[in-house]
Amino acid sequence: MTTSRLVAHRYEVLGFVLEARGDEPAVSKTVHCGTFASVEEAFELARELAVAQWRAIASTAAVDAVGAVD
Repeated sequence: MTTSRLVAHRYEVLGFVLEARGDEPAVSKTVHCGTFASVEEAFELARELAVAQWRAIASTAAVDAVGAVD
């Protein structure tokens, strides 16, 4: 008789950051953002973090009268 085990899956969201250090080369870092029971929950957080980062970058970009990003 074969017994099957249920394997609990966990989905982790990681953020990757490039950190500048003055005159030294930039260093990449990984940040743990959360662990989830479903891939849908993990994807939702990943999407929210990506949109927030995009908005932060977009708000700091200078745009000229024609709409070109400086």
